[in-house]
Amino acid sequence: MKKKLMGLWAGLSVFSALLAVMAYLPRNNFWLLLAVYSLLFLIYTVVCHYSADQARRIQPLLVFSFFCRLVFIFSVPTLSDDFYRFLWDGHLLIHGLNPYTYLPVEVLEHMSATDPVFYEELFLGLNSPEYYSIYPPINQVVFAMAAYIGRQDLLLNLLVIRGVLFVFEMGVVFLLYQLTVMLNLPKKNVLVYALNPLVLLEIGGNLHFEGIMLFFVLAAIYFVAKQPKMSGISLGTAIGVKLTPVILVPAFLRFVFPLKRWVFVLSLSMSAAVMMAPVLLDGAAPYFLESLGLYHGKFEFNASVYYLIRNMVMWIVGFNPIAILSPLLGLITWGLIIWVSLKYDRRERSVSQLVETAVLLYLIYLILHPVVHPWYLLVPFGISVLGAQRSFLVWSYVVFLSYAGYQSSIVEEIWWLQLIQYGTLMFFIWRDSLFIRKKVLIC
Repeated sequence: MKKKLMGLWAGLSVFSALLAVMAYLPRNNFWLLLAVYSLLFLIYTVVCHYSADQARRIQPLLVFSFFCRLVFIFSVPTLSDDFYRFLWDGHLLIHGLNPYTYLPVEVLEHMSATDPVFYEELFLGLNSPEYYSIYPPINQVVFAMAAYIGRQDLLLNLLVIRGVLFVFEMGVVFLLYQLTVMLNLPKKNVLVYALNPLVLLEIGGNLHFEGIMLFFVLAAIYFVAKQPKMSGISLGTAIGVKLTPVILVPAFLRFVFPLKRWVFVLSLSMSAAVMMAPVLLDGAAPYFLESLGLYHGKFEFNASVYYLIRNMVMWIVGFNPIAILSPLLGLITWGLIIWVSLKYDRRERSVSQLVETAVLLYLIYLILHPVVHPWYLLVPFGISVLGAQRSFLVWSYVVFLSYAGYQSSIVEEIWWLQLIQYGTLMFFIWRDSLFIRKKVLIC
């Protein structure tokens, strides 16, 4: 037993060292990154299996998972350049400029007047200088906080954002623990999220706000049965962090009892309206919607069904049909979301059923979406640890193959790596469907 414990902590030491390596490796060094990420995932799998739902093992491992998040504390993100836009928007705000109404190219001269080196560095790092910001107001508050405290110190700016994300990650782990108790699930499920390498890299390392969004989605699930008002407020806030949780609204409406549904709808609507008020009241809505429309009608990355249809259409017509195909798939997605939300037996209304439906809705959304960045998986993965599905757990490993597209300055995706990624995913989706169907038949 003592030898096993020593082996465990030796493995965890290697795990943290590998995370530190990942924090500083450039994303064009893909094959080395993949090797390190694979070792991280192997150790993670062994540790989660070892914990075996024993509280005396899980609690120190959860503490260790928070230590792992501190590994990135002084690093500059290498796998994603989105942080440049985060900081740019924040510094626009403290200069009294609205990031929803000013393009970066329009205000570079004004910003550079105060510190040419710092602001030109931010500008050169932007991946979309010709677009208005698409980050909702809650995010902008964090960006502005980082800019106000960090000023022209890049690492201090990043440290402030990491601090906020760290606090919400603690909240996510707390809510997952409470939900495992509510649903009578193994406590090990919390560790499956907390120590997942993709979660650590994309939130702690790359500073993506999915951790904040997941916190409010989990809060909505936690409150839905007994406090629909709080559930509505939480889900509305999640939508205010990033718009994608709106796909969960039909499932929540189906779950809430009719007499309490108006309370949920009212609180959800008011919460979402308050969160988006800076966009709606400052005349910024047209610019925000313009950038959102460009994002959904121009960008494509790591897609599955979209790429299959696009390639077939291109073979026939000779040009990329994204302007038509992207909104068409959006309509199909919403049709499937509403159908799936309606088809479950509303008489049961169990939180477990809501979890299962939410995971399925996210799966539909991502399978049909033209853009699937690795961090898009974090919210459905966090929800999925509360259910029987394991597709998102597997996907959190194979999605890393998408980073192969960044080996040069021009994004060039490798088709056979995408085939491996989505072939593996489809196998586990099929496996999950068999497991869930068998579970239902047994019950």
